[in-house]
Amino acid sequence: MLSDPKGIWADPYLWASAAAVFAGLAAGQAARALIFARGGESRTTRRRSRRIARATSFLSLGILAFAALLVFADKTALGPELILWVALIAVLAVAAGCRPLSAGLPLVFVALAALAMLRLSLEGWLPLRPAAAGASVKIAALLAYDVGPSSFRGHLELPVRDSVPIAQELGLASSSAALSVESLELWGPLGFAVSIAAPQARPDFAPMTRFYRIVGVAAPGGIFQKFASPVHVLFLDAVLPLPAAAGIEPGGGAVSRQAVFGLARRSRRTSAAAPLIALEPLSFGLDEDGVISIERN
Repeated sequence: MLSDPKGIWADPYLWASAAAVFAGLAAGQAARALIFARGGESRTTRRRSRRIARATSFLSLGILAFAALLVFADKTALGPELILWVALIAVLAVAAGCRPLSAGLPLVFVALAALAMLRLSLEGWLPLRPAAAGASVKIAALLAYDVGPSSFRGHLELPVRDSVPIAQELGLASSSAALSVESLELWGPLGFAVSIAAPQARPDFAPMTRFYRIVGVAAPGGIFQKFASPVHVLFLDAVLPLPAAAGIEPGGGAVSRQAVFGLARRSRRTSAAAPLIALEPLSFGLDEDGVISIERN
């Protein structure tokens, strides 16, 4: 299992974080043994011995995690962000080691709250599974069964449900249609956090974790039918807000916003408008660059 280069075990943030946590706890326990020991001489000696023993155990685990980083981690994913992340984790772990109750417990609570918020923020988003190089993943199909000179009625179907029903009826005052899609890209420690908060969304390791959701159907002339947003989209709107009317013009450019030191990016893009023919389905695909393709079946 550990030799699987595509699993979470290939994520350098897993092993680097573990090494930083255990090394920081070891340093914190050692400092507590040498500086904060109080009480009678025998009591102080016992406390110092226990803390030194814990520090030694933590240090051993940290060394094992560092060795695993060298052996199992994907070396192509190493970067300066990893060093900054390790430094931050190590500092927090030292504080937790020195003060387990006053510092350690609040840090654990904050970490769990952040993971819970991340999990809620990803509800209604679908992971974009890696495809062959240059290939796109089918994300929707539109079948128009009634097409007029300036209107249509049809049926939109998704392979997997996101924040909207897997199948729904559509009707727009246009004889062509385009699909509007939002993408969410997470790098580095945020991708690793996804592996913990929502492991089903990231079964395989990749340096970048991508998610998408269908925003709506657009047509030339400013016609746009917006779909329901995820329940907890306010979390993302607070960190990665996008203008409501941007990126929904068929064939127009994408609008995007980066945050968290460039480790998260949210974007919205709309495909070109395709003329509709009755009972001739359209398939929409999404590639790894966020480009939406259209095929006629």
